[in-house]
Amino acid sequence: DLGGLTLVPGVYCFSSTAQLTGRLTLDGLGNPDSVFIFQIGSGLTTASTSEVLLIGSAQPCNVFWQVGESATLGTGTDFVGTLIALTSITATTDADVEGRLLARNGAVTLDTNDITRSVCAAQTTTTSSTTSTTSTTSTTAVPTTTTTVAGDTTVTTLPGSDTSTGTPVGGPGGGLGTGTGDGSATGTGTGGGGGTGTGVPGDATSRTLTRLPETGVEADLAVAGAMLLAAGLVLLTVSNRRTRVTAR
Repeated sequence: DLGGLTLVPGVYCFSSTAQLTGRLTLDGLGNPDSVFIFQIGSGLTTASTSEVLLIGSAQPCNVFWQVGESATLGTGTDFVGTLIALTSITATTDADVEGRLLARNGAVTLDTNDITRSVCAAQTTTTSSTTSTTSTTSTTAVPTTTTTVAGDTTVTTLPGSDTSTGTPVGGPGGGLGTGTGDGSATGTGTGGGGGTGTGVPGDATSRTLTRLPETGVEADLAVAGAMLLAAGLVLLTVSNRRTRVTAR
């Protein structure tokens, strides 16, 4: 007799018949997926007002009764689980079932009964999400200025985004001075004879100042100028001497 027992999840076997008088308690131990299976060799009979009670999160959908012959539910019985009989099942007056009544070879006989098909409650799944934070580090290069002097050429590189060309100015015999400027500075190039070139400020990526060597024509002009200057000094000296003689 199953009456008065409290059973935990598992498989319970009876070689012949099983009787339920009073209350049978099935404890799921807090696990809603816990399963109870009763295998009965021949027949199952419940007395009037008998009861199957579920506790500890046990669910009717996980309770199964396998009967080798026939099953009879007494008057006013509250039964739980899926009852599968090889021959037949008889539910007497006011016997209620939370589950299913299945007979393989015979009939299922009902008499003012409530049959409720049990559905397992959906499991609650807790999902924890982790947000990944990506840190971006940006590095700003500090502009540098590089000046290279090689012979008669001076090159200066500065930060910028455009170039502009300077206008050379200078005295006689000066070499050609050219210059380029950036957005924050003015470039100056100096010729061999004192000529200078001034770069107009612009949005420059670089500034290049170049002093070109004197050309052959400029060299000849420089020599001729020097010779004229020397001749002028000689004439001035002779003139001064004549002036002194006349005064005497």
